[in-house]
Amino acid sequence: AVAAPARAPPVPPTNAAQEEPTNTAESAKDALATKLVTVFPSQHTLRHLSAHVPGIGSRKAQGGEACNRYCALECICKCIAAVLQVLDQPNVVEGGGVPSRTQCRTSLRRAKIAFHPDRSRGSAAEQAYALQVSMTLNEMEMRLVEVTHVVTMLKMAADPSLEFRLRVDLNVTVSALKDQIVNELDADFKAANIELTVEGTGEALQDGRAVGHYNVKDMTVFVLTFVGLEPEVSLPNANSPTDWAKFG
Repeated sequence: AVAAPARAPPVPPTNAAQEEPTNTAESAKDALATKLVTVFPSQHTLRHLSAHVPGIGSRKAQGGEACNRYCALECICKCIAAVLQVLDQPNVVEGGGVPSRTQCRTSLRRAKIAFHPDRSRGSAAEQAYALQVSMTLNEMEMRLVEVTHVVTMLKMAADPSLEFRLRVDLNVTVSALKDQIVNELDADFKAANIELTVEGTGEALQDGRAVGHYNVKDMTVFVLTFVGLEPEVSLPNANSPTDWAKFG
């Protein structure tokens, strides 16, 4: 009997098919990082609340890096504007400048739609780049979500020497902020009897607007003015142990 020819040993599968997606993803990540490192701040600005975090020196974002959760709102908005500029997205603010939190959120949503991975029909490299951009935009949006509370100052128009610290949620309405002020001061006036303006600009806060609409950030100063009455209110001394004095 004639022996059957010996079969050639099976050829082990190559890793090319598996390595290509990985290499493509890494290349896309490096390409985007190379663009962003030139536009990210050379020095980041810390939030007022972050100044007392133990070991903050090693935790804060370094020059050329994206903002992290210890950065101030203004710093985060600058980073977002820089990212959108690199992506050739429409200017967040006409003529440049630092955009507000609301403007950043709106522009980020548009960019996320434009660079959504499901919309990419190009090569594997183009799809990988779109995915990296989408991940970066999601990270920037998360930074905005994290900066929802800021420490502000409240000054009495009738007596500017009276100042109080107030922790504010940027998502609440101005009407809710007024209620918070009345409750925390335990005052003998009502929210309807006060008007709030932003020191420096003099812009009046409208009850139906969100506080974040006014580009409020850490240490923004609100000026409180009484309207509709001339009350003899008893306000706590700025140095008294109120809830406000605990923030900072």
